[in-house]
Amino acid sequence: KLAAFFGGGASGIKAGVHLLRSDMNAWQIYEAIQISPKAKYTVLVLPEGFDIFEIAGRVEEAGICTAEEFAAAARNPEAINAIAPGAPSLEGYLFPDTYHVPEGAGAAELIEMMLLRFRKELDSGIEAKLREAGLSLREGVVLASLIAREAGNPEEMPTISSVFHNRLRIGMKLDCDPTFIYARKLAGEWDGVVRGEDRQIDSPYNTYGVRGLPPGPIGNPGSAALIAAAEPAESDYLYFVARGPDTSEGHYFSRNIREHNQAVQKYQLALREARRANR
Repeated sequence: KLAAFFGGGASGIKAGVHLLRSDMNAWQIYEAIQISPKAKYTVLVLPEGFDIFEIAGRVEEAGICTAEEFAAAARNPEAINAIAPGAPSLEGYLFPDTYHVPEGAGAAELIEMMLLRFRKELDSGIEAKLREAGLSLREGVVLASLIAREAGNPEEMPTISSVFHNRLRIGMKLDCDPTFIYARKLAGEWDGVVRGEDRQIDSPYNTYGVRGLPPGPIGNPGSAALIAAAEPAESDYLYFVARGPDTSEGHYFSRNIREHNQAVQKYQLALREARRANR
């Protein structure tokens, strides 16, 4: 800031990826970022909620590294042992954002960028909010990953969070569909088709079979989901069902099983009719 102040301000700084050396002083850095950057980079957009498998596919499409290389690097939780002891992988801590990945960077460099972005989010006060809600960082990230996968839009995330908080409080199973889908992905069995028997999958991630939170996140939540996990809406809802063929149309929330079953019948019937009309 002092270099910019004495050098004429920030108006001459060029946006882009600049290559800097660790032995540069502040004045040299200020001068360097006023020169149009020659470094090439790839823009990588990672939506909120993407899991490691989806990120790996997107990374390979961008030509940064192979999906297998990224997935292998992301399975090693060593980089987050200090903040999330016992985490099974980096799932949940690879912050969704738009990344400018320098030419030549691979899986390790990209993961370092994503973890740095996650730590920056923690520094903004998210971790303190989670602890105020009675959640450890790991529990908060797991819960936020469920919220991110279920929500059709950020606006309904606090209400979906309230459903999960209410269920956890009374010891009711979460019955979260994305958890058995993730279990199938971990087993290498996911083909994009949900089957009736999926809810019986024997996996600690399947919240239809086990109570409480799964042992790890099922995706990588962003700010909205993390805040929703820490600050759920005040409600007595215990159920929700999607209003349309995808979650973009939002959900209908219910307080009891009778109301929920009526909503399921209503919206599933509308879905079947819509599918027949499109044939």
